[in-house]
Amino acid sequence: MKQFSLTTLLLLFAFLLYSQEQGSVRLGANLDIAIPNAGFGAGANLDLRYNILDNVNAGLKIGSLYGVHDVVKNQNELTGTLTASIINSYLITSDYYFNNGKSLFAPYVGGGLGLINISNLKLELTDTPTYSNLVNFARDNKIGGLLRCGVEISKFRLGLEYYLIPQSN
Repeated sequence: MKQFSLTTLLLLFAFLLYSQEQGSVRLGANLDIAIPNAGFGAGANLDLRYNILDNVNAGLKIGSLYGVHDVVKNQNELTGTLTASIINSYLITSDYYFNNGKSLFAPYVGGGLGLINISNLKLELTDTPTYSNLVNFARDNKIGGLLRCGVEISKFRLGLEYYLIPQSN
């Protein structure tokens, strides 16, 4: 009897709570973890969306990502190189939800297109008194994209995002 009551209660909530509603504006603050080539990164972004339909929205995503990648260590000589990057993105996005806006659980797919600003700083680390040498600094503006998918459960959003960023200096 407890399982039946719990299941009934969960189904009631699923039908009464809406993840999306046509005509509403939504703001999301996201934390990001990046896994670049031989390194790590973290960032944050704001995602402002307008629900065009119950299951389709369009919006603007503004974010920054800070990372260290291409880390190379030479333990015999106590030297190494690394590249530190700051990536700022300004994207127009859209998402499609597979639930018609009528339930608590809402899987989605989406994408975006916009400007990506990339700043790279390459450092050479040594054991001499200078400790580091600036090898290269480069800054690029590129047109890039975003592919994403995930699920929304009430107000909680969990997803994977893949940024399509052209080669930079």
